[in-house]
Amino acid sequence: MTMSGESLQCFGLLGMGGAGKTTLAMSNYNKIHCKFEGSFFSVNTRAEVQDKGRLGLVAVQKKIVENLLKLKEDVTINDEVHGKAVLSNKLSNINALVVLDDVDALYKPLQSCLGPKSVVIITTRERKVLESARPTKTFGIGGLGKEMSKLLFYWNAFMKPKPPVELEEVSERAIEACDGLPLALKVVGSYLYNVSDKSSWEESFSYLQKNKREIFDVLRISSDGLEDAEKEAFLDICCFVIDEKEDLACAVLNACYGMGRTCLHELQSKCLITTYVDFNIYERKGVRRIRVHDQLRDMGRRIIREERRDRDPLKMCAR
Repeated sequence: MTMSGESLQCFGLLGMGGAGKTTLAMSNYNKIHCKFEGSFFSVNTRAEVQDKGRLGLVAVQKKIVENLLKLKEDVTINDEVHGKAVLSNKLSNINALVVLDDVDALYKPLQSCLGPKSVVIITTRERKVLESARPTKTFGIGGLGKEMSKLLFYWNAFMKPKPPVELEEVSERAIEACDGLPLALKVVGSYLYNVSDKSSWEESFSYLQKNKREIFDVLRISSDGLEDAEKEAFLDICCFVIDEKEDLACAVLNACYGMGRTCLHELQSKCLITTYVDFNIYERKGVRRIRVHDQLRDMGRRIIREERRDRDPLKMCAR
């Protein structure tokens, strides 16, 4: 991710909440920001815009202008439309590095306002945001491999690259339970950081498995922004159709909500579910099935246990 010298470049980082998009974007930002005339990292853009609505978007526009131009005084932006004009007028000759972190809507592609050697990095859970931005390249951010999972967990749990010998086995189980999700590896590792002996680790890990409150709260961010039908569809999938055929899942959701294919598409675009091809060697053809990350599956089921105990999917399907 560097300036090309020919035209502005835009890169997209797409993945579910907790997959490490922000960490990767920040790492690249820290490495290359000094090569640009100006730079700005907009952290948690979604939350700022959602909390303040249009005023939140104006606040983001102001921060971009003030940071890229290194202004000490406030820039006056009256509304979103005025903000677009200010960005275009003031930034067109600035070759800048801008990171828009956790974006759920692209009101206007920022790259149309910046100089030709600029780089824009967008992190999002929404595929449609990147379709609107038309990035030079999109990077899908999935779970970590086994060795990277170990390294991340060990540094958070022990502050060193290897665990004590007596804690190797229970560490392996903790890492396996996190299933490659950087957020979970950090949270679990940090939770166990002050636990020193094996018996206490066993007890703490058992408690953690039964009380995943912090992981639950953070992962839930991924589902809170769903429309009502999409949220209900996600809860149904977590309970009933994981590893089932995609066509069957679509039929079930269509019977319940009248928009099965749309629900699946939206949940996939938000990285809450994925599909995989199960190849049948006897029939010599693949069947596409539904997959949900274990942490997200547990989150969905916990929502039902704690908040939706009276939820009856059969009644919902009968509506």
